[in-house]
Amino acid sequence: MLCALSTYYPSLCPPQAVLLFSALLAFSLLPPTFPADANFACGGVRTNATGIIQTPHFPAKFPVPIRCSWTIENADPGSVIVLYFTQLYVTAGFTVTDYSSLFAPWMDPTVIFVSNEHSVLETQWISTQKPFVVVDFALDSVYGTHIRALDNLLDVYGFNVTYEIAKVRDDPSVPDGATTSSSETASSGGEGNVLTGGEEAETPSSVRAQICSVVACSFSGHCYANENYT
Repeated sequence: MLCALSTYYPSLCPPQAVLLFSALLAFSLLPPTFPADANFACGGVRTNATGIIQTPHFPAKFPVPIRCSWTIENADPGSVIVLYFTQLYVTAGFTVTDYSSLFAPWMDPTVIFVSNEHSVLETQWISTQKPFVVVDFALDSVYGTHIRALDNLLDVYGFNVTYEIAKVRDDPSVPDGATTSSSETASSGGEGNVLTGGEEAETPSSVRAQICSVVACSFSGHCYANENYT
């Protein structure tokens, strides 16, 4: 208040007070910061047969800006990697890409999922026979980037995705090297590489019949699954 009058009464606001006021104002405008400890770690390599991938402090707010990358490795050529979008609330910044090789990542990469307002409500799972899946998450703000519903989902942030490396049973509907998803339309990957199935389509045998997802139950309550999806 006194510094606001400095134009007319310079003696009321010495230079030291101006510097202190400017520093306090700048500090108050900074985004919240979080301590650099294990609780805020994200990303890494997953080689277990089952597991979860989630944002720090899920379902609470996570620190922004955030840049994370998870790699799921499948060493069994007779298996597929299945991602279940158990609790996927972000509508931006979440991308899934599969690779035939990470040693030559420019060879045959396919973006098999990109989060947006439509895809997070249409896709409940994704399955690929490629040995590597990379989940990337990059976001600068938590505002305007999440699913929200009237009186529901107002205080959840980020995602909690369950993955599983599942054995491939004899399934003539899934050709070798294919990527399948529950989405009604293919968003990427090229003709013949992405197979899709709507509600009436038959689910591949490697995908669980009982699926927990935002679409299935989160509008009426939270849908939880542990790392082995039981």
